[in-house]
Amino acid sequence: VCTPIPGYAQSITGFKLPVFFERSEMQKGQTNRLKTLVTGASANTLPNGLMSIEQPRITHYFPDGRTNVVAVSSAALLDPKQRTVFSTNLLSVVAGTNQMKVEGIGYFGHLTNLFLIFSNDVKTVIRQELASSARTNSGLLGTAAKTIARTNSEIYITVQRLHLDYERNVAVYFHDVHVENPTTDLHADKLTIKRTAD
Repeated sequence: VCTPIPGYAQSITGFKLPVFFERSEMQKGQTNRLKTLVTGASANTLPNGLMSIEQPRITHYFPDGRTNVVAVSSAALLDPKQRTVFSTNLLSVVAGTNQMKVEGIGYFGHLTNLFLIFSNDVKTVIRQELASSARTNSGLLGTAAKTIARTNSEIYITVQRLHLDYERNVAVYFHDVHVENPTTDLHADKLTIKRTAD
């Protein structure tokens, strides 16, 4: 468990670390420059240059300023030079307007493009409007989504490992994938989901 260590040279209350869009990334007419914002209740600088963040919150934004994803954890380590964050703790993520909720234990993330890797015990809940754009290598979920779309229930996914690329809105699930819904029960080794920006 990552926890702040007292007694080091620099301790910050109300920590904030902004990551901005590069000029080459900005769209024509784009006025929002803030890409990702990391905040924490407190932060301590460690001798190796890493920072121990208490109650980190990561918010990633679309170019138009809308919130793309919010991720929260109890504690994490941050590498301010590499713009990476990692922890053995639970990370909870909400994408869009609650379209997709993810929880997993143990994670590593790149802040510049918000690419997150969940290591263990990953659980996902997807609202049914997202199902129409989901697919597996064998196309099974695409078929199942037609059935799911006729219900008002949500899709539940459990898996061992998950890669989330929030900049491209792509989720790739690996190893022991289990997808369930009151009308569906699927198992796969790999599952890829593409989420629309809206």
